[in-house]
Amino acid sequence: MSLKKKLLKNGGFFIFDNFDSFTQKKRKRVLSGLKRFNNITVLINSKEEIKGCYNIKVKEIQKNDALILLKENNIKGVESLTNHFIKITAGNPQAFLVIAKKYEACKEDDPDFCMEIKKRKEIFCLDKEASENPEKAVILLKQVAEYWKDEGYFRISLGWYLKALAIEQKRLNKKHPDIGWLYNEIGFICGESGEYIKALEWHKKALKIRKNIFGKETSKIAETYHNKALIFYYEGKYTKALKLYFKALKMREGVLNSDHLDIAKTLNDIARIYHNQGEYEKALEWYFKVKKIREDVLDVVHFDTAMIYNNIGLVYHNQNKNKEALEWYKNSLYVKRAVLCEDHPSIATTINNIAVVYCNLLKYEDALTYHFEALRIREKVLGKEHPFTAATYDNIGLVYYKQNKYKDALEWYYKALKIREKVLKKEHPYTATTYYNIARINYLQGEYKEALDLFLKALAIREVKIGMDHPYTKSTLKWIEKTKQLNDLFDSGI
Repeated sequence: MSLKKKLLKNGGFFIFDNFDSFTQKKRKRVLSGLKRFNNITVLINSKEEIKGCYNIKVKEIQKNDALILLKENNIKGVESLTNHFIKITAGNPQAFLVIAKKYEACKEDDPDFCMEIKKRKEIFCLDKEASENPEKAVILLKQVAEYWKDEGYFRISLGWYLKALAIEQKRLNKKHPDIGWLYNEIGFICGESGEYIKALEWHKKALKIRKNIFGKETSKIAETYHNKALIFYYEGKYTKALKLYFKALKMREGVLNSDHLDIAKTLNDIARIYHNQGEYEKALEWYFKVKKIREDVLDVVHFDTAMIYNNIGLVYHNQNKNKEALEWYKNSLYVKRAVLCEDHPSIATTINNIAVVYCNLLKYEDALTYHFEALRIREKVLGKEHPFTAATYDNIGLVYYKQNKYKDALEWYYKALKIREKVLKKEHPYTATTYYNIARINYLQGEYKEALDLFLKALAIREVKIGMDHPYTKSTLKWIEKTKQLNDLFDSGI
């Protein structure tokens, strides 16, 4: 098997536990071959010093001083060796167990890592565990799935949840609440991964089970309504989403304290819809309610608090209050970097938002620097066909548009459009945004017919999805009026 195929199979991870047995020719061939790849992790177990490898991020594992070597190499962006090895061995249990074996004598140097070895050994032996103790296997699978969900690696998380579901479906009644819980979690993960149709199917299954067990108005039902509303929000179906959010809010207010975090969660998502509908003052009113609950119940340095700072920044940004927006975004980014891993998609979201503000302030080079950093994270963690990745493509196009680099702008806009038409479909408000952006360049290049066609497509979507009073819809109408005048002039031969 070629190095490239091994790299793809192992998710960017290689381990050579028998390096000393290689001939000099084979060692040279392996190391030179690895230099062709970026951002990979290679673990070499050797008694000899391996020279010239650090350019390709090679980490040596030696029998006695592996821990010291790795600490000295300063793994960037990783809080601990534990997190590093969890990440690089995802989906590669054999590699982790080989590494773990090397570290069993390192208890005094890193007891936390030693404990993690024990835990991960249990997790990676789940095939055997599933047959002997399926209940314990499911608990471990859920822990791993939740770990990856919190880290923002939704596709990896989904795989672990589906493994847990397969075991539960064999041992439990199909209407068991634990099955309903897994349906709800899988639905949430599918939504965050941009697979909205699948997400709604899973939430529908969860709702059916939960209504049958808990009745029609409980916190469990409210949770499923909330998650289902989130999918409608992502699809741009704001009226449907609001209806379900208010349904969830009413249920939660009936059974929970007024400062409960689940209530804050629903308030936040309702505010987000008002924001997208252009009702900025109403959105701020709801966001500040959320801010109060989260700061009182949680802390300033908490992920959920960082999220509300980001959302408030978004509203100020849309009100063209760039100074206020930048302040809230930077507060959000500071907190997120304190509580999340370096490449978490939520960090990419705030970096993206800061980039947009810099673009508004005409600081285009700063904007592109932040956008490309957000893009690096989103392509790596979410994939190249995720709606959030498409949003970054669109935003990069906007920076080039403002610099009058229309060829570059169109290249990025079409990359965004391809994803949005495929994943979000042609009737989504974000797809309308890309039609609108391409149309403006067509107009400026004198291609009035092409511009008019795209402006009209954007208008048809915006009229239905966000209404005639939204600033985006009004802006589209103004462009259509200007474009029609020029198109008519050229058609008449004047």
